[in-house]
Amino acid sequence: MSPSAKQKFLLAHNIPPALEVPPDDTKRSISAHTDASRLRHLAFAVDQVPPRLRHGLHLEFGVRNALSINFLAAKTDAYGAVWDGFDSFVGLPSSGSGERVGWGAGVFTRHGSLPTVRTNVRLHAGWFNETVPRLLDAKHASTRGVAFVHLDADLYESTALVLEALGSRCALRKGTVLSFDELFGTAAVLAHEYRALNEAAAKWQFKYEFISYAITRKSAYARAAVRITSRPQSAGSACRLAAPVLPCRPRNVYIDAGVNWCVIAATWECSAPEPLSPLAAIQVQHASALPRRAARARPP
Repeated sequence: MSPSAKQKFLLAHNIPPALEVPPDDTKRSISAHTDASRLRHLAFAVDQVPPRLRHGLHLEFGVRNALSINFLAAKTDAYGAVWDGFDSFVGLPSSGSGERVGWGAGVFTRHGSLPTVRTNVRLHAGWFNETVPRLLDAKHASTRGVAFVHLDADLYESTALVLEALGSRCALRKGTVLSFDELFGTAAVLAHEYRALNEAAAKWQFKYEFISYAITRKSAYARAAVRITSRPQSAGSACRLAAPVLPCRPRNVYIDAGVNWCVIAATWECSAPEPLSPLAAIQVQHASALPRRAARARPP
């Protein structure tokens, strides 16, 4: 029997069988088997976060019914983790390449209904390009860093947007764990999350290692988790100077990923803004001179 696309990927990347998180074969139905195996893999992956990063952000992209984020929130509650979950709750955005693997527009919709979540979970409804920058800036991702990211966004465009937002804000760290639900499999699957991961690694110049994988029964894809093993270039001093954390966040802030400058409006969200440092004041003056963009972007 010839090896499957998943087996070929494992061989080509020298991923040893010892890294496999075995499936839960006690479940009879495909859906129950998939859910149980998914949670088992996530449980292993989140345990690989270094203790020094546990104060960082814990994020999930693609919440749907909140099964996985509630599970992760319960598992990490002992060390006080708060989880932020992102989803449109109206299904996937339109993507031509997604159609080929069954990820068409509107797939996985909840028709706008938000699921019930634990007290240490916060949901952010909307398209990623609108919700992710707002949360990362509000939570000072540049200084806190990211501990764990569960990426179940499926599509290349959505996954790339998330990794770009994290990289451009200096949020990725040596030791950050990224867990993907559909990382490898057929050529059509590799064109999405795996492509986005490798483009981010090349752009921000970080290396990563596989720490686990899980083969999904009767599907075109497999789950896998990686850990960043080198300091991303975006964590250097140049990025910190280019994207400062302002002491009082103005309205309509966004980061222009092309130049990493804060582009700000005139009014502040807080009632009594603190004075800016001389360096930050110079950067704000520079930023305000840049061409303005629309505050809202098209969905990915």
